Amino acid sequence: MCVCAQLLKSDVDDRHRTVDYINECRQLSVSDTPSTALSINLADTTQRYESLSSDVSCQLSQLSLLEPRWQHFDQSVSDVDDWLKTQHDRIPQLQEAARSATISQASLQCQV
Repeated sequence: MCVCAQLLKSDVDDRHRTVDYINECRQLSVSDTPSTALSINLADTTQRYESLSSDVSCQLSQLSLLEPRWQHFDQSVSDVDDWLKTQHDRIPQLQEAARSATISQASLQCQV
């Protein structure tokens, strides 16, 4: 997995632990006192965060599945680039061989 994805996953995990801690604190305060607007707001925020966390985790897993394909694509592009450079370097040699062959054929035709 790429470094960026690992850092994002670590950040998501840290935030998830923070949300768990807040939920535990909220449950303790709710058991001591009646439900307040703050605890309701925290519950809504936690629910939204958990939904986003789930989405990010799903996307990270999809990216980790795509990473080998992307590496294969990069390797293929590199191989094609190397092949094209080789062909470009061979062009002058082939042109010189073609010139020599043309000159040889022309001189043979002149002798006949």
